[in-house]
Amino acid sequence: MVKISFSTLGAPFYTVDQIVQLAEENHYDGVELRTIEGTNDLLSLPDFAPGAVETTRRKFEDAGLAIPCLDTSVLIESGSGEGFDRHLADAKRYATLASELGAPLIRIFAGPPEGVDNPQSFFPDVAKGLAILADVVHDLGVTAAIETHGTLSKSADLLEVFSYGVGENIGVLWDLMHTYRHGESLESSYDGLKSLIKHLHVRDAAGMVAEDKDYVLTGQGIAPLPELIALLEAGNFEGYVSFEWEKFWVPELEEPEVVIPQFAQYMSQFA
Repeated sequence: MVKISFSTLGAPFYTVDQIVQLAEENHYDGVELRTIEGTNDLLSLPDFAPGAVETTRRKFEDAGLAIPCLDTSVLIESGSGEGFDRHLADAKRYATLASELGAPLIRIFAGPPEGVDNPQSFFPDVAKGLAILADVVHDLGVTAAIETHGTLSKSADLLEVFSYGVGENIGVLWDLMHTYRHGESLESSYDGLKSLIKHLHVRDAAGMVAEDKDYVLTGQGIAPLPELIALLEAGNFEGYVSFEWEKFWVPELEEPEVVIPQFAQYMSQFA
């Protein structure tokens, strides 16, 4: 049976207590932390301050909820420079928090800058940066999972970066909608990435245009979710399928108290 979680990106103004209640009432297995009380900077919140983290962790544990992933805005575009140093420092801060919360993963982004000529020429330097990052998170007992996103939305490009050597403790967060709307079949993405996948993001959408935010209730769009679950179960996937509803970025989307229970109800058919 596949485990389910939801990203707090979809309930961006909820408090920790409200998030725990929502997850518990709807029989989620875990909660992926991104946005709380209107901010993505979790380290600025009292619930995640030194001395308070253990209490926050216990709130999830007492409700039987895992924290499978802590989402960051870390972006690795190279292996040196001021920008790299800043993102590496952020990765260390969030990996430390993840370790304290018992979360095995932090979500990161990686890839060449948008719009560059010959992006493949940047892949070795991206891999160099990831290898440096791998050492940092390894020491904290955390894995950094690169989301299929941006210039690394296609699995073939992500795999090419991995081919240059990215070190241990680097995996993949497979965002199904990103690979699917970039023209990859479900099967080809899974076959290429399956040994690296640590976590999944899913949501449904009305159409195939990658840039559109035409998200719909789960099961009412184009996402091949039954086929996805069948693949994951056949492959004995041990991670989480996490509902990422982009409410923080697209405020006009349906409210969390509608979509988060609806996702859990939809997924119950696969239990």
